[in-house]
Amino acid sequence: MIVSAQPRGARQLEPKGETVTIEISQEIADRLVNAPSEALNVEIKRWINPSEPKGIAKIAIACMALRNRNGGYLVIGLDDDTLQPSTEGKPTDIRATFHIDVCRAK
Repeated sequence: MIVSAQPRGARQLEPKGETVTIEISQEIADRLVNAPSEALNVEIKRWINPSEPKGIAKIAIACMALRNRNGGYLVIGLDDDTLQPSTEGKPTDIRATFHIDVCRAK
C-alpha cells in the first residue's frame, strides 16, 4: 500500500463516505515497490493497523515527517530493515483495513 502525503492545500478531501483516490504514475508506484529505499520523501513501514492507537500514531508521525519535506510517499507492507515484502500483520482485506473512513475514525 502506498500513501501520498501532499503539502497543505495540495488537494481537497471528499466528504465522508466517498473514496479518496490520489493518483500516482505507475512508474512511481513500481519504483517504490520494486526498488524500495527510504529517503527524506519516502517512509517505509511494516503492516500497520490503522484502527489501533499505536498504528494511528505511526501513520500520523510518518505523514507529518513527509509533510515537513513538502510531501512524499508512505509505503506500508515492506520490512523497513530488509526492504522485502512483509507478511506479518498483513490484513486479509487491505482496502477495507485502510478505507478512508477507518483512517478518519480516530
